[in-house]
Amino acid sequence: AANGSAQVRLQTRSGTNQFHGALFYANNNSALNAKDWFDNLKGAQKSYLNRTQYGGRLGGPIIKNKAFFFVLIDNQQYLAKQSFVTNVFTDLARQGIFRYSPGQRNANAQAARPSVDLAGNPLVPVTSFNLFTDVKDPFRTAMTTVPYWRDILTKYMPSPNDFTVGDGLNIAGIRWNRRINGLNGNDNNRKQLNARVDYQLTKNNKLSVSMSREKDDSVQVRFWPTGYDGTSAYYPHVYTTQWTSVISPAVLNEFRIGRIQSGFHQRSPFQLGCCSGSTSTDRSPAAQKLMDTLPQVNGFPLYVTTAATNAGFAARNTLDPAVYVSEGFATTRGNYNPSWQIGDTLSWIRGKHAFKVGGEFLTYWSNGWNTTVEQFPKAVLGDGPTPASITSARFPGLDANDGTIAREILNDLAGSVRGFTQGYLINKSSQTQWDDFKTESRRFRWLSQNDWSAYFKDTWNATANLTLNLGLRYDKFGVLYEANGILPNAVGGQAGAFGISGTSYSALWDPNAAGGKMTEIELVGKHSPHPKPFYPNDWNNFAPAVGFSYKIPWLSGTTVVRGGYGVNYAGKPIFLDYELAFLNTPGSVDREAQPVSALGVNYMNLETAVSRGVLPLAPGFQPNPAGSITVPLTDRSQFIYFMGSERRTSYIQTFNLSVQRELIPRMTLEVSYVGTKGTKLYHDLELNETNIFENQFLEAFNMTRAGGNHPLFDQMLRNLNVPGAGIVNGTALTGSQALRLYASTRNFIADGNVGALADFFNRSSNITGVPGGFLRNGGLAQNFIVVNPQFRGVELWLADANSIYHSLQAQLRQQFAHGFSGQFTYIWSKGLGDGINSAIRDQTLLLDPRNRSRNQSRLSFDRTHAVNAHGTWELPFGPGKTFLAGAPAFVHRAVEGWQLSSITSFNSGAPMNLTSSVLTMGGTRILSVPDAVGPISKDLGKLEKGNGFVQFFPGLSSAAAPPPDFGSDPGNLKAVYSNRVIVDSSGKILLANAAPGKVGTLGLRYLQGPSHFLINLGVAKRTQIREGMTFTLRADLINALNHPQWGDPNVDINSASFGRIGCSVTQTPSSTVAAGTCSAGQTTARTITINARIDF
Repeated sequence: AANGSAQVRLQTRSGTNQFHGALFYANNNSALNAKDWFDNLKGAQKSYLNRTQYGGRLGGPIIKNKAFFFVLIDNQQYLAKQSFVTNVFTDLARQGIFRYSPGQRNANAQAARPSVDLAGNPLVPVTSFNLFTDVKDPFRTAMTTVPYWRDILTKYMPSPNDFTVGDGLNIAGIRWNRRINGLNGNDNNRKQLNARVDYQLTKNNKLSVSMSREKDDSVQVRFWPTGYDGTSAYYPHVYTTQWTSVISPAVLNEFRIGRIQSGFHQRSPFQLGCCSGSTSTDRSPAAQKLMDTLPQVNGFPLYVTTAATNAGFAARNTLDPAVYVSEGFATTRGNYNPSWQIGDTLSWIRGKHAFKVGGEFLTYWSNGWNTTVEQFPKAVLGDGPTPASITSARFPGLDANDGTIAREILNDLAGSVRGFTQGYLINKSSQTQWDDFKTESRRFRWLSQNDWSAYFKDTWNATANLTLNLGLRYDKFGVLYEANGILPNAVGGQAGAFGISGTSYSALWDPNAAGGKMTEIELVGKHSPHPKPFYPNDWNNFAPAVGFSYKIPWLSGTTVVRGGYGVNYAGKPIFLDYELAFLNTPGSVDREAQPVSALGVNYMNLETAVSRGVLPLAPGFQPNPAGSITVPLTDRSQFIYFMGSERRTSYIQTFNLSVQRELIPRMTLEVSYVGTKGTKLYHDLELNETNIFENQFLEAFNMTRAGGNHPLFDQMLRNLNVPGAGIVNGTALTGSQALRLYASTRNFIADGNVGALADFFNRSSNITGVPGGFLRNGGLAQNFIVVNPQFRGVELWLADANSIYHSLQAQLRQQFAHGFSGQFTYIWSKGLGDGINSAIRDQTLLLDPRNRSRNQSRLSFDRTHAVNAHGTWELPFGPGKTFLAGAPAFVHRAVEGWQLSSITSFNSGAPMNLTSSVLTMGGTRILSVPDAVGPISKDLGKLEKGNGFVQFFPGLSSAAAPPPDFGSDPGNLKAVYSNRVIVDSSGKILLANAAPGKVGTLGLRYLQGPSHFLINLGVAKRTQIREGMTFTLRADLINALNHPQWGDPNVDINSASFGRIGCSVTQTPSSTVAAGTCSAGQTTARTITINARIDF
């Protein structure tokens, strides 16, 4: 009842009446480590690593029998040179020469059908064309002349030396050993001081005070050798005080007060040295010099990027300028996060009862700032309203995906801009004017919450063999608030989320709904102009806990049966969740995303962006803290978040039943059932999913795809001049035919991407110059496609997800005897549900937005089988041992004190989705899975190492999908059709993209990823120097067998690298750093750490 969840108590050592201490030193150096499997595969050098941990501890008396102290210093220095690869253009591509293999898709040296070898030499017939002189696009005629971007392309971008990433012919990788002087997490440069003082006030009263102070330094590491590093620092501090009072022989009171605080500071290369005081412009000279290289527009710096996903500009597969110098939310920020805890526990023993009653009060807050993603003005490169025409119709044999890459490379070389972003903010609820990047680049927010709890527990020794535990805990979790009153929510709460369509879920999927009004946003919570609660208080958090332990008296030996049931509430906030969501909600910020089409032009590049003075972007609305703001229907770029009106505290029920038996003295076997049931788990629900059914959009899409003409598209496009097609009049040129010819839409239609086309009609400003213009042009309702057309996304934060977990656990434990101790555990388990109560900002992707129950599946943490074993063996040599007990003293010194230890683990693979990039059910928060058109076994996955690759689905390969029925194909959709299928060794199709408007039949998490087996070993030699002083030398071998720890394979059926594994489990596949490879992460190759220690 005190805290019904599993508990781990970490306690600082106390001093005693004697002085004792230790000095320690540990080093892990790459000279002793094995080479990573993937480095061997790619012929890369072994990454250099030197990690040193050193320090010491000392404890003893201040006043004998009265006061004692303990001090620990634990420092670490980390230096690595990591073999790292990231995308660059090939030498020909940066000159505008695009190469391709006619009749097949370009693929790197690690793909199933590679176009190049490991040295970049073509393995297939190759043809080429010039992106400027052969494409002959009227707008993109030459390389950009803007110095900042031109220098990135021609001066700072290295030449490739790794052809296992990108497409091999036009995009490859630069692999280099980058210097890393500390990383986030455990691989940092750390300085830590721990101290504790215990003072015996009186015979019955003791005071303990402890603290831990730490500073961790690391870098934000550059991606290119010509790029720039940022900095990062973390400052965790812990302070605790405990007063223990023995009131009587049967009554004990413990009073505790503690404070935990952390500080986190990061600076991008543009902002080094800044923000230490009241200004955000106090950069170092080097940072200011770098800032001055950016294009300047009316006094604003303009950062050039290829993606701004938060603003609706999707990521691309060619080049991300962050590889040269990064800027964004995570790169420049700072925070200060303290928590106070005050608690008291009273224990009373009365007869056969041991009572405990207690309570605690917690207050915590996060006072931080960051430069939001949009605050730094950005130019986003891309197609814009008039994409270049690069198809197989002009370049025979060109794969549609390769045509897209060619177009993106041309955009990058020419500096073609698809849009701009800029952010505005307020930092006080009294502000009525926006701050921009020049006036204040930092967004300050101070989130707070106060909680309290109380509990009662009785441990009752009912009989000599039966013990009962009965308890009840009450938790009151406070309502979150922002200390300066800047916490936005909808006027009317959940009812306001549906906008003009209505006030409830009944407004969904109705293109004619008209029961609501425009969504208004106000500032709520304590200290705000509208001090209503951010979400309702939940007062019903009573958590019972019962348990028993029964020793069976009639069985020989010791057999104990234990069981229990408990409830635990989970209401402590994750402040980052709210900061990333609600504190970016319109009202406290304005995130402007302006497509080039909204400027009334068909094309814009970086040169014209600067010369026309596109900055600052006009705010869509002005702050109105005392009232409310309304985002116009012509915006449609911003995400907004609302709290559900029925939000309650999540809770977890736990069940356990076990039987433990002592098999022989000091050896026990325990078999247990452990289960949990998660209820009212947090998750988010996207309301603004595109509607393609009730409005005839799917019907129009399918008819258009089959070569026909539908009146709905005539209505939407009537009298509009569609680039590459002409003016739509419904007869000479129909809307359907225009969409089949228009470069911005024909790929959607060809590939069956109905969700993406619906999103395009809802939000794009192409041709009409205003988001939603196609609907207005056709005289259709603004909510024809989404329920709330003011916004791009409308997420409702709810608490109605669930999970269930069952496990059978068996554990054999050997306590220390005859020099050996160890434990063996086997777990057979299954976890099902639609939520795990993790970070609620992790957006829920639905298979079918109309049927959430289809998301019930194996949970991400589910592992069917898990085996863990560990053991320690003191070798039986030396005095008092089995062997060499009578040997000479010098022999004893050599053979005594040896100890071997091991940890072995095996885990089944994680549940795994096979996915499709084609959005067949919607275009906002949809997870597409393929159709299983042939037999797919759940045991399909099996590791297979090939020549230069490793794959997980042997016998399967990716192939071009047979074209669907395009009818007479009047728009030559076949030329841009890019879908793929998965075939077996005989060519039989097993997996295909689902049809438009259909959910893939494979289901969620149908397959299981690679399993993981790991053995860690340790060997130690302890030598007594003199009485009271020993020296220990130890070697720890992590992954002693150097067994590869495979990451999950590529699971996109439309990828040419389907089934290939390119990462270890500690790394993350990355499409930004280098498509098809891994972002930075710890190696799983064998490491050997040498430890030396003196105890005295």
